[in-house]
Amino acid sequence: MFLTSFVILGLMKSIIYPVAMNTDASTALALLASLPFSLTDVARLMLELVEGSGGSSVRKKEALLLHCRRVIALGCEAEHLATQTVSFSKAVAETLRVKADRSALTLRDIRSFTQRMMRDVPDLAARPMRSMTTADCAAVLEKVFLSPSQRRHARAILSGVFTVAWKKGWCAHNPVRLVDVPRVTEREIVPLRIEEVRRLLRTAEREEFSPCAAGVAMMLYGGIRPYEVRRLTWGDVDWEEGEVRIRPRQSKTGGGRQVPLSRSVLAWLRSYYPQGAERESVFICPPDWNRRWRALRSAAGFQTWRQDVLRHTFASYHAKMFHDWGRLQAAMGHRDGTLLQTRYVHTQGIRGCEVRAFWELAA
Repeated sequence: MFLTSFVILGLMKSIIYPVAMNTDASTALALLASLPFSLTDVARLMLELVEGSGGSSVRKKEALLLHCRRVIALGCEAEHLATQTVSFSKAVAETLRVKADRSALTLRDIRSFTQRMMRDVPDLAARPMRSMTTADCAAVLEKVFLSPSQRRHARAILSGVFTVAWKKGWCAHNPVRLVDVPRVTEREIVPLRIEEVRRLLRTAEREEFSPCAAGVAMMLYGGIRPYEVRRLTWGDVDWEEGEVRIRPRQSKTGGGRQVPLSRSVLAWLRSYYPQGAERESVFICPPDWNRRWRALRSAAGFQTWRQDVLRHTFASYHAKMFHDWGRLQAAMGHRDGTLLQTRYVHTQGIRGCEVRAFWELAA
């Protein structure tokens, strides 16, 4: 700004008054004494400023000076903003701080995906956020993540980091928004047939697997995600209202919901309700859940397993039995019914007798 003031003063003198006037020329030279500019330099800068900013159409001296001052002020502000930025690693740290109230799974994904980016692109951590372009972001995603599904998820996380940076004034815009979203072809997850459901429940009732039975029932008859069921305690079951409360900190998406359970399912769960004064704080799933759950599936004869197949099974049998999309959407925790109808519900080939048998199995 100090330099700008001298330039303005020098330019004013060089244009408003004839250079031949020795007094004005001497004053201008005195003002420029500490700067490496001549009157000719100042005159050229003034002409560039006037012509480049569209001020050449302004005829009156006062209006022209006001126009030039406004252009210079805007330029100084833009220059300040251009230097206002942080490194990518600091933007990631701020993103984690801002999103600290999100689910543990969300925070884990942010850490995991951004660490992979900084590991596989060594200069990324120190790169200024404001300097990164859409092409830079696309190159990072292309290099680090091989599958379309991973790249799609990574794009969402990277976009979140830039959104936080943009709100902080560390970048002019979010360049990731212009990166093409990878097209992912979803594989159909076929719900379990009634014979498979029966086999799974009977195996869960066996003594060695009974600690897992309640968790299996909640996934199968409540559509609760595997990640969520591991975080539930018996205190989250509202026996009077006949529902399970999924709190925001337990949810995959960070949003809470109430999942209704039928009377027969609640009665089935009561047989596994622990005893003792502290039972409300006891987790529904036992310690070492992952190992036990794999062993149960293996004992039930499942050689392969799709992660969300019980959730898909619940959605399909619920839709076929009740035909209530609103109720099903609320139980599943979806914001709208699009994902539910296009990905989760597969009722083709499920007969009415199978649907009735499914809901009777927990009785």
